[in-house]
Amino acid sequence: MKWITHLEGGPKRVNHAAVIVGHKIYTFGGYCTGENSREYTSMDVHVLNTITFRWMKHPISDLNYYENDDILPFKRYGHTAVVYKDKVYIWGGRNDRSSCSNLFCFNTTWHCWTATKTSGDIPLARDGHTAVVWKNYMYIFGGFEEESDSFTNAVFSLNLETMRWTYIQTTGKIHAYIID
Repeated sequence: MKWITHLEGGPKRVNHAAVIVGHKIYTFGGYCTGENSREYTSMDVHVLNTITFRWMKHPISDLNYYENDDILPFKRYGHTAVVYKDKVYIWGGRNDRSSCSNLFCFNTTWHCWTATKTSGDIPLARDGHTAVVWKNYMYIFGGFEEESDSFTNAVFSLNLETMRWTYIQTTGKIHAYIID
C-alpha cells in the first residue's frame, strides 16, 4: 500500500479523536507539544475534505471557552468521538488539569456545539477509553478514571435518543493476549 498524495495543513496531534461524516473527516482536539494544555480554551476542530484533499481549521475552534463554558468542550486529549445521524458526540478525555465526564455534541449540519444533558448511571470522568455506536447506542469501554486513580474494564451504554446512561454488567473471564 502506498500513499497517493501528501497533504499539507492538517493538525499535528496525538490522542485526538476523528470520525468521518460524508466525504469529510473531522478531527477533534488532541495533544500537541508546545501548546499549553492547561488552558481551558475550546477544543479545536479540523476538517479534511476527501474530495479536494484540503484541510481546514474549523472557525468554531477560535471561540472563547470562558464565554461559552456551558456549550463548548475544553481543549483535551484521550477523548472519544462517535457519529450518530448528522451529529458527532464527544465524551471524556482530559487536559493537564482535569478529566471530563460531560457529553458534547457537534452538529455537522449547523456547525455548532451543544452540551448535552444526560441521566442515569453516568460514568466517572476518564480518558483513554474507547467508544462505538451500534443502532442508537453509544458504548464506552475501559479507560483511566481520575477519581479512582485506576484503569477500568467497565462498560456503559448511552441511548442517543433518550440520553440515558446504563451500566452494563459484564461476566466471564478477562483474557490478556500477547502478540509478538
